[in-house]
Amino acid sequence: MKQRKRSIWRFLGLSTITLVVVAALAALLAPTLLSGYVRGVIEREVGAKVEGTVSVGEVRLGWTGPLSVTALAIDSGAANGSVRVDAEVTQGLWALATGDAVDVKLAGSVKTAIGADGSIGLTRMMKSSAGAAEARSGAASESKAQSLLAGRKVTIEFAGIDLSAVHADAPYASIEDLKGTIALTEGADFELAINGDLAAKTRVGRGMIGGTSAAVVSTDETGTLDGAIDVRIPRTKLGGFDHGRITGECSVTAANLPLPAALAQSASQPASQPASQPA
Repeated sequence: MKQRKRSIWRFLGLSTITLVVVAALAALLAPTLLSGYVRGVIEREVGAKVEGTVSVGEVRLGWTGPLSVTALAIDSGAANGSVRVDAEVTQGLWALATGDAVDVKLAGSVKTAIGADGSIGLTRMMKSSAGAAEARSGAASESKAQSLLAGRKVTIEFAGIDLSAVHADAPYASIEDLKGTIALTEGADFELAINGDLAAKTRVGRGMIGGTSAAVVSTDETGTLDGAIDVRIPRTKLGGFDHGRITGECSVTAANLPLPAALAQSASQPASQPASQPA
Protein backbone atom coordinates (compact mmCIF):
# COMPACT_ATOMS: atom_id res chain seq x y z
CA MET A 1 0.00 0.00 0.00
CA LYS A 2 2.78 2.39 0.96
CA GLN A 3 4.59 1.53 -2.25
CA ARG A 4 1.49 2.41 -4.23
CA LYS A 5 1.11 5.79 -2.49
CA ARG A 6 4.76 6.58 -3.15
CA SER A 7 4.26 5.77 -6.84
CA ILE A 8 1.24 8.13 -7.03
CA TRP A 9 3.12 10.97 -5.34
CA ARG A 10 6.13 10.37 -7.58
CA PHE A 11 3.88 10.48 -10.66
CA LEU A 12 2.20 13.69 -9.47
CA GLY A 13 5.58 15.27 -8.72
CA LEU A 14 7.00 14.40 -12.13
CA SER A 15 3.83 15.61 -13.85
CA THR A 16 3.97 18.93 -12.01
CA ILE A 17 7.63 19.42 -12.86
CA THR A 18 6.93 18.54 -16.50
CA LEU A 19 4.06 21.03 -16.69
CA VAL A 20 6.18 23.77 -15.12
CA VAL A 21 9.04 23.13 -17.55
CA VAL A 22 6.67 23.08 -20.54
CA ALA A 23 4.99 26.30 -19.38
CA ALA A 24 8.36 27.99 -18.85
CA LEU A 25 9.59 26.92 -22.29
CA ALA A 26 6.33 28.09 -23.86
CA ALA A 27 6.69 31.50 -22.19
CA LEU A 28 10.32 31.82 -23.24
CA LEU A 29 9.69 30.70 -26.80
CA ALA A 30 6.41 32.58 -27.26
CA PRO A 31 8.02 35.63 -28.91
CA THR A 32 9.90 33.40 -31.34
CA LEU A 33 6.81 31.37 -32.13
CA LEU A 34 4.75 34.53 -32.61
CA SER A 35 7.23 36.25 -34.92
CA GLY A 36 5.88 34.60 -38.05
CA TYR A 37 2.31 35.41 -37.03
CA VAL A 38 3.16 39.07 -36.40
CA ARG A 39 4.89 39.26 -39.77
CA GLY A 40 1.69 38.13 -41.45
CA VAL A 41 -0.39 40.59 -39.45
CA ILE A 42 1.85 43.51 -40.51
CA GLU A 43 1.66 42.53 -44.18
CA ARG A 44 -2.11 42.13 -44.00
CA GLU A 45 -2.90 45.29 -42.02
CA VAL A 46 -0.54 47.58 -43.93
CA GLY A 47 -1.59 46.04 -47.25
CA ALA A 48 -5.23 46.85 -46.47
CA LYS A 49 -4.40 50.55 -46.18
CA VAL A 50 -2.07 51.17 -49.13
CA GLU A 51 -2.14 50.80 -52.90
CA GLY A 52 0.54 48.35 -53.94
CA THR A 53 2.38 45.35 -52.58
CA VAL A 54 3.63 44.94 -49.00
CA SER A 55 6.31 42.55 -47.79
CA VAL A 56 8.23 42.05 -44.55
CA GLY A 57 11.66 40.46 -44.51
CA GLU A 58 11.83 39.40 -40.86
CA VAL A 59 10.23 40.07 -37.48
CA ARG A 60 12.08 39.43 -34.23
CA LEU A 61 10.39 39.50 -30.84
CA GLY A 62 11.86 39.01 -27.37
CA TRP A 63 10.92 39.53 -23.75
CA THR A 64 14.03 41.61 -23.04
CA GLY A 65 14.57 43.10 -26.50
CA PRO A 66 15.32 44.26 -28.97
CA LEU A 67 12.22 44.02 -31.14
CA SER A 68 12.77 44.51 -34.85
CA VAL A 69 11.06 44.58 -38.22
CA THR A 70 13.50 44.19 -41.11
CA ALA A 71 12.88 45.12 -44.74
CA LEU A 72 9.30 46.35 -44.48
CA ALA A 73 8.72 47.27 -48.13
CA ILE A 74 5.78 49.02 -49.78
CA ASP A 75 5.88 49.24 -53.58
CA SER A 76 3.12 51.39 -55.06
CA GLY A 77 4.49 51.50 -58.60
CA ALA A 78 6.57 54.04 -60.51
CA ALA A 79 3.70 56.54 -60.66
CA ASN A 80 3.42 56.73 -56.88
CA GLY A 81 6.60 55.58 -55.18
CA SER A 82 7.99 53.13 -52.67
CA VAL A 83 9.01 52.87 -49.03
CA ARG A 84 11.51 50.56 -47.35
CA VAL A 85 12.01 50.64 -43.58
CA ASP A 86 14.06 48.80 -40.98
CA ALA A 87 12.73 49.45 -37.47
CA GLU A 88 14.08 48.42 -34.09
CA VAL A 89 12.74 48.97 -30.57
CA THR A 90 15.52 48.75 -28.00
CA GLN A 91 13.22 47.53 -25.25
CA GLY A 92 11.57 44.12 -25.18
CA LEU A 93 7.98 43.02 -24.75
CA TRP A 94 8.23 43.10 -20.96
CA ALA A 95 9.36 46.74 -20.91
CA LEU A 96 6.56 47.73 -23.29
CA ALA A 97 4.00 45.96 -21.14
CA THR A 98 5.16 47.73 -17.99
CA GLY A 99 5.06 51.22 -19.50
CA ASP A 100 8.78 52.02 -19.75
CA ALA A 101 10.14 54.64 -22.13
CA VAL A 102 10.48 53.46 -25.72
CA ASP A 103 13.50 53.98 -27.97
CA VAL A 104 12.89 53.41 -31.68
CA LYS A 105 15.57 53.31 -34.40
CA LEU A 106 14.56 53.80 -38.03
CA ALA A 107 16.54 53.41 -41.25
CA GLY A 108 15.49 53.02 -44.85
CA SER A 109 14.46 54.90 -47.96
CA VAL A 110 11.47 56.70 -49.41
CA LYS A 111 11.05 57.35 -53.12
CA THR A 112 8.26 59.36 -54.72
CA ALA A 113 7.30 60.50 -58.19
CA ILE A 114 6.53 64.14 -58.99
CA GLY A 115 3.70 64.48 -61.51
CA ALA A 116 3.52 66.97 -64.38
CA ASP A 117 1.09 69.01 -62.28
CA GLY A 118 3.47 69.02 -59.31
CA SER A 119 1.54 66.39 -57.38
CA ILE A 120 3.46 64.04 -55.06
CA GLY A 121 3.04 60.37 -55.83
CA LEU A 122 3.20 59.19 -52.23
CA THR A 123 -0.02 61.07 -51.44
CA ARG A 124 -1.81 58.59 -53.70
CA MET A 125 -0.34 55.57 -51.94
CA MET A 126 -3.00 55.45 -49.22
CA LYS A 127 -6.29 53.81 -50.14
CA SER A 128 -9.45 55.89 -49.97
CA SER A 129 -11.02 55.52 -46.55
CA ALA A 130 -14.03 57.85 -46.59
CA GLY A 131 -16.29 55.22 -45.08
CA ALA A 132 -13.75 54.30 -42.43
CA ALA A 133 -13.26 57.97 -41.60
CA GLU A 134 -16.98 58.45 -41.05
CA ALA A 135 -17.09 55.41 -38.79
CA ARG A 136 -14.15 56.67 -36.77
CA SER A 137 -15.73 60.13 -36.56
CA GLY A 138 -18.97 58.69 -35.22
CA ALA A 139 -17.12 56.61 -32.63
CA ALA A 140 -14.96 59.56 -31.62
CA SER A 141 -18.00 61.72 -30.91
CA GLU A 142 -18.89 59.36 -28.10
CA SER A 143 -15.43 59.07 -26.61
CA LYS A 144 -13.05 61.30 -24.76
CA ALA A 145 -9.42 62.03 -25.44
CA GLN A 146 -7.10 59.14 -24.66
CA SER A 147 -3.38 58.95 -24.20
CA LEU A 148 -1.56 58.58 -27.51
CA LEU A 149 1.71 57.36 -25.99
CA ALA A 150 0.25 55.62 -22.93
CA GLY A 151 2.04 58.15 -20.73
CA ARG A 152 5.51 57.12 -21.85
CA LYS A 153 8.27 59.00 -23.61
CA VAL A 154 9.11 57.83 -27.11
CA THR A 155 12.49 58.66 -28.67
CA ILE A 156 12.88 58.09 -32.39
CA GLU A 157 16.39 57.86 -33.82
CA PHE A 158 16.79 58.34 -37.56
CA ALA A 159 19.80 56.18 -38.33
CA GLY A 160 20.11 56.97 -42.03
CA ILE A 161 17.05 57.61 -44.20
CA ASP A 162 17.17 58.56 -47.88
CA LEU A 163 14.32 60.61 -49.38
CA SER A 164 14.29 61.01 -53.16
CA ALA A 165 11.95 62.38 -55.80
CA VAL A 166 11.84 61.62 -59.52
CA HIS A 167 10.17 63.70 -62.25
CA ALA A 168 9.72 62.28 -65.76
CA ASP A 169 12.25 59.54 -64.91
CA ALA A 170 14.86 62.21 -64.09
CA PRO A 171 16.32 62.89 -60.61
CA TYR A 172 14.39 65.78 -59.05
CA ALA A 173 15.79 66.27 -55.56
CA SER A 174 16.86 64.21 -52.58
CA ILE A 175 17.65 64.35 -48.89
CA GLU A 176 20.26 61.73 -48.12
CA ASP A 177 21.44 60.04 -44.94
CA LEU A 178 18.94 61.80 -42.68
CA LYS A 179 20.10 61.36 -39.09
CA GLY A 180 19.08 62.70 -35.72
CA THR A 181 16.59 62.14 -32.93
CA ILE A 182 13.07 63.26 -32.12
CA ALA A 183 11.46 62.88 -28.71
CA LEU A 184 7.71 62.57 -28.25
CA THR A 185 6.18 63.28 -24.86
CA GLU A 186 2.70 64.01 -23.52
CA GLY A 187 1.83 66.91 -21.25
CA ALA A 188 -1.37 68.31 -19.86
CA ASP A 189 -4.52 67.10 -21.64
CA PHE A 190 -2.33 64.67 -23.60
CA GLU A 191 -0.65 67.53 -25.43
CA LEU A 192 1.93 66.07 -27.82
CA ALA A 193 5.39 67.63 -27.67
CA ILE A 194 7.87 67.00 -30.47
CA ASN A 195 11.46 68.03 -29.89
CA GLY A 196 14.56 67.06 -31.81
CA ASP A 197 17.46 67.79 -34.13
CA LEU A 198 18.05 66.43 -37.62
CA ALA A 199 20.82 66.67 -40.20
CA ALA A 200 21.13 65.46 -43.79
CA LYS A 201 22.84 65.94 -47.13
CA THR A 202 20.91 67.37 -50.08
CA ARG A 203 21.07 66.96 -53.84
CA VAL A 204 19.15 68.31 -56.81
CA GLY A 205 18.65 66.74 -60.23
CA ARG A 206 17.86 67.83 -63.74
CA GLY A 207 14.20 66.93 -63.25
CA MET A 208 13.77 69.95 -60.98
CA ILE A 209 14.00 72.43 -63.85
CA GLY A 210 12.16 70.59 -66.53
CA GLY A 211 14.59 68.13 -68.05
CA THR A 212 17.73 70.27 -68.27
CA SER A 213 20.68 68.17 -69.36
CA ALA A 214 22.98 66.64 -66.80
CA ALA A 215 25.80 68.84 -68.09
CA VAL A 216 23.95 71.92 -66.85
CA VAL A 217 22.65 70.49 -63.61
CA SER A 218 25.27 68.83 -61.47
CA THR A 219 24.07 66.05 -59.19
CA ASP A 220 27.53 65.45 -57.78
CA GLU A 221 27.51 68.39 -55.38
CA THR A 222 25.97 67.94 -51.96
CA GLY A 223 24.85 70.46 -49.41
CA THR A 224 23.90 70.07 -45.78
CA LEU A 225 20.62 70.58 -44.04
CA ASP A 226 20.24 71.00 -40.27
CA GLY A 227 16.91 71.28 -38.56
CA ALA A 228 15.64 71.80 -35.03
CA ILE A 229 12.04 71.35 -33.98
CA ASP A 230 10.18 72.16 -30.77
CA VAL A 231 6.45 71.88 -31.39
CA ARG A 232 3.42 71.30 -29.17
CA ILE A 233 0.13 70.02 -30.54
CA PRO A 234 -2.88 70.13 -28.17
CA ARG A 235 -5.56 67.46 -28.24
CA THR A 236 -9.29 68.08 -28.58
CA LYS A 237 -11.81 66.63 -26.16
CA LEU A 238 -12.72 64.05 -28.78
CA GLY A 239 -9.16 62.77 -28.96
CA GLY A 240 -8.00 64.38 -32.20
CA PHE A 241 -5.26 66.97 -32.70
CA ASP A 242 -6.21 70.65 -32.58
CA HIS A 243 -4.15 71.88 -35.53
CA GLY A 244 -5.45 75.40 -35.03
CA ARG A 245 -3.58 75.75 -31.73
CA ILE A 246 -0.15 74.35 -32.66
CA THR A 247 2.66 76.29 -30.99
CA GLY A 248 6.44 76.03 -31.08
CA GLU A 249 9.48 76.72 -33.17
CA CYS A 250 11.06 75.03 -36.15
CA SER A 251 14.29 76.13 -37.79
CA VAL A 252 16.14 74.82 -40.83
CA THR A 253 19.68 75.84 -41.77
CA ALA A 254 21.09 75.02 -45.20
CA ALA A 255 24.77 75.23 -46.14
CA ASN A 256 26.26 74.79 -49.62
CA LEU A 257 22.81 73.93 -50.88
CA PRO A 258 23.34 72.69 -54.45
CA LEU A 259 21.17 74.58 -56.94
CA PRO A 260 20.71 73.84 -60.62
CA ALA A 261 23.34 75.82 -62.52
CA ALA A 262 20.77 77.45 -64.82
CA LEU A 263 18.62 78.44 -61.85
CA ALA A 264 21.59 79.85 -59.94
CA GLN A 265 22.71 81.84 -62.99
CA SER A 266 19.22 83.22 -63.46
CA ALA A 267 19.02 84.26 -59.83
CA SER A 268 22.35 86.12 -60.05
CA GLN A 269 21.35 88.22 -63.08
CA PRO A 270 19.66 91.62 -62.64
CA ALA A 271 15.99 91.85 -63.46
CA SER A 272 15.36 92.61 -67.13
CA GLN A 273 14.08 96.05 -68.13
CA PRO A 274 10.56 96.30 -69.55
CA ALA A 275 10.42 96.46 -73.32
CA SER A 276 9.98 99.95 -74.81
CA GLN A 277 6.65 100.74 -76.33
CA PRO A 278 6.57 101.36 -80.10
CA ALA A 279 6.12 104.98 -81.18
